[in-house]
Amino acid sequence: MIEHIDLTSHSWSELRDTELGVDYTVYRGWVYVSVKHFREPDVLDLRGGESDTYDPVSQHFIARDRLSGQIVGCTRVIANTPPLVLPVDHHFPGVIESLDIDPAQIGEVSRFISTAKSPRLRRDIALLLIRELASHSLDHNRNHVVFVVERPLSRWLGSLGVPLEAIGEERWVEEEHGDLTPYLVDLKECDRALAAAHRIYATHRGASSSPDYPRY
Repeated sequence: MIEHIDLTSHSWSELRDTELGVDYTVYRGWVYVSVKHFREPDVLDLRGGESDTYDPVSQHFIARDRLSGQIVGCTRVIANTPPLVLPVDHHFPGVIESLDIDPAQIGEVSRFISTAKSPRLRRDIALLLIRELASHSLDHNRNHVVFVVERPLSRWLGSLGVPLEAIGEERWVEEEHGDLTPYLVDLKECDRALAAAHRIYATHRGASSSPDYPRY
């Protein structure tokens, strides 16, 4: 049940070298590398964790089952922080520049994962992750985000009511081992649409800030 799910929001400095941070990167490695094969196994660290150069400039959102302590969902929003460019700029050069939007107001959503066994719980966790990333982004003057995803995930997000606007053609991205399309999401529009369509989106408690976790 969604009542047993805790959502927390963290900067990378709050997560790095903590027990939760290790669990989080291992969870990403399990899903993103071992199960989905989106990246090569050689990106994993000795614990099986997956992380990259974008983590320090991202805000991370983690969903955990309070009863088992297991992570059941996560995502992150990468801030546009020159000279580091967003991943979408690597895979679809020029697509951000082509938009009539201040690049500083655009973030990129990645590592969007929900793995609860129940389809309904997976949906609810995904909705709350979207709500939290939208709330955090809007609070930081980031009104739009980009998703770079495969067609099945874009269809699923669309079925939830996420207003996805394709801003580039689908292409094979070797690094991610898939045919991907970049989509722009207006977060204010998204927030209104999901709040109207899903009661849980409008009523569930917000994410807590990062508590103290043991550091290694």
